[in-house]
Amino acid sequence: AAAGMAETVGSALNITLHPLVVINISDHFTRAKAQGGGETVPRVFGAVLGEQTGRHVELANSFEMKVSQAGDAVALDLDYLKLRLEQYKKTFPRYDMLGWYSTAASVQPGDLEIHQQLCEVNE
Repeated sequence: AAAGMAETVGSALNITLHPLVVINISDHFTRAKAQGGGETVPRVFGAVLGEQTGRHVELANSFEMKVSQAGDAVALDLDYLKLRLEQYKKTFPRYDMLGWYSTAASVQPGDLEIHQQLCEVNE
């Protein structure tokens, strides 16, 4: 049993979340809410950048993604996303897009499609 336990513990991810990511997301949401007059709760989207070395994942920065929304449908501006990723690569060559964020009370219709689009960008 001890050997099985060691394997489980040894395969765990070690994740470091820098405060800048949390601050960026909070700022993004707060600005969107203020720009909307505070009447409705906006949904914002962004990319999370960092580096992964083996089982260590470091989430170091994030930026807003441009989207257009019509009802539940969300369309990402993939050209803008690719441009921003290229710009970050010039300054932080070890950073890759490791994930994305959105603000909502729960998973929304269309989130899987967004995730699949972002996986294709990241390949």
